[in-house]
Amino acid sequence: MYIFYEDRSIFKTGTILSETEKHIKLECKSGKQIKIKSSNILFTFQTPEPDILLNQAQELSKDLDLQLLWECSPKEIFTASNLANDYFGHYPLPVELASIIILLNNANMHFYKCGKGLYRSVSTEVLKQALVTLEKKQKQIFQQKKWAKDMVNGILPQLLVILLNH
Repeated sequence: MYIFYEDRSIFKTGTILSETEKHIKLECKSGKQIKIKSSNILFTFQTPEPDILLNQAQELSKDLDLQLLWECSPKEIFTASNLANDYFGHYPLPVELASIIILLNNANMHFYKCGKGLYRSVSTEVLKQALVTLEKKQKQIFQQKKWAKDMVNGILPQLLVILLNH
């Protein structure tokens, strides 16, 4: 039996060696044996192999439709498992569930994390504001890169010329 768990905001997998009510002893990919709290476990699975699940889930999470997930997510707190069930149209396979969890954790503008495997979608107003802020930041980064390129090529940005002349 394998587990998918979170350790310091990083998703990992391992092979269960033994378990108690509060802790699980597992073997990592490196062969190292560690003990983790049971509360860190997001789910258990039997197939595929742990490394394969993690790699496939990371790839699948890139192909998921974030906007659709946000639009069809409940307004109250929900589990990643329930959202995965709705999104895929069936009880999610371990890779599918892991991919949803990875996406939800990386989509801070769209979802609040409310605990291990628990989320809540942000309101339309919050999302709109976050998207406006992101667009503004991207424009600033683009402008900074353009100015840096110009200065490397010996061209002083017009804004600096104006500021130096005053």
